[in-house]
Amino acid sequence: MKRNPLLIFTLLLGLLFVAPHQYKAHAQDADMNAGETITNNIIMPESATTQQADTVQNGFKIWQFNMQNNGQTDITNPTITLKSGYDSSIFDSVPSFPYIYNLPTLTPGQDYSTDWLMPTDAADFNIIQPNYSTAVSFTTGYDSTRTVSPEMIPVGGTQQTVTITLTPVDSQYASELSGLGILLSTNVPDVTVVSTTYPANLDQGEQVSSSSESGDLTDWTLNNSQLNKQYTFTVILNVPNNTGQPFAFRPEVHFWGSWKTAFQEAVGPSVTITDSSLDGNTPGIGAVTYAIAETDRTWSYGQQLQRDVIYQGTQPAGPMDVSILIKPGSNQPAPINPKSQGVIPVAILSTDTFDATTVDPKTITFGKMGMGPKVSSTQNSLEDVNKDGMTDMVLHFPNELECGVTTATLNGQTKDGQQINGSASVNTVGCN
Repeated sequence: MKRNPLLIFTLLLGLLFVAPHQYKAHAQDADMNAGETITNNIIMPESATTQQADTVQNGFKIWQFNMQNNGQTDITNPTITLKSGYDSSIFDSVPSFPYIYNLPTLTPGQDYSTDWLMPTDAADFNIIQPNYSTAVSFTTGYDSTRTVSPEMIPVGGTQQTVTITLTPVDSQYASELSGLGILLSTNVPDVTVVSTTYPANLDQGEQVSSSSESGDLTDWTLNNSQLNKQYTFTVILNVPNNTGQPFAFRPEVHFWGSWKTAFQEAVGPSVTITDSSLDGNTPGIGAVTYAIAETDRTWSYGQQLQRDVIYQGTQPAGPMDVSILIKPGSNQPAPINPKSQGVIPVAILSTDTFDATTVDPKTITFGKMGMGPKVSSTQNSLEDVNKDGMTDMVLHFPNELECGVTTATLNGQTKDGQQINGSASVNTVGCN
């Protein structure tokens, strides 16, 4: 099934673009820090194992802006004003340019760049997110790989070894103002880290730091990296499998490489960073201005460029579809009289790939497909209702179906926690 690229991007945005690689000014004694991060992004398919530094990629761009009060007193009327020659309609939630973010105050230590979602209120100085069709062509400047062993997770689960390599090639990553990083995450529930191994060749002054943000398996930052040197990280994961059948699994791996332009210092009520990437059809107009009411504050400000590669991970397994037979032995679609006070027998059928005897009958409900009342079974038994030599599970449910219902559905789970659902057509009778 093809995934909607815009949906993928929206889901990844909140999860992956996180604080460890955001712009931070170098002058620690400045009252105000201000910065802009311009990120080119590509999303690799779930099956991807490698990406080359010099391969031209077609991706999308994100601009992020942050302002921090590094002083000891409140800052009043902090404002970020964006100017661009682009048509504002290509951006989400931007009615027109100039576009202004503003707050009443910034208290000491406040930094509105750590929440990487679109602004939902005036408290978020954040990002401009272009529509996915706003493409950009670029090279990342680093090689990356992601391999897993084993890929197939057996029933009951197993440990999986994830090997990740990162090789900086572009000279930008040789600067002391640069950084590289890897973030490992998954949407599959209950996956845990057993162990991690850093590169064995950190022998030229390289430094690796690690953190684990909420929802992430692990997060590494590599500083002082050497060009054309491959760095290998290894993670052993414990991957459970309660689906009742083997499935292929790859964790999501997000690589980033960034470098800062030379930061500047100033005194006064505002600073401006020119940005040609915001020019659009009007050369020279792109800029972001950071302003406050106070006129005597010192500033440290600058720009960061970033290249991100996201290897998509395995999506969580959805409910397993099972075959059901309503009123076994009757004509199909099964005739149901909503005025009857009896019960409706429903069989969950065993197949070559599903054993109905593994179903937990206490979890099973039955009723109208979609919205509508669902009822639990009052009785269950095991028998071969369709005479195929396999044992099926038969459950009996109070008759709560209404006139006009055409499809009924069954939901629940197996004894090991795998969600199941099944549906079949019905024909309501005696309704006149």
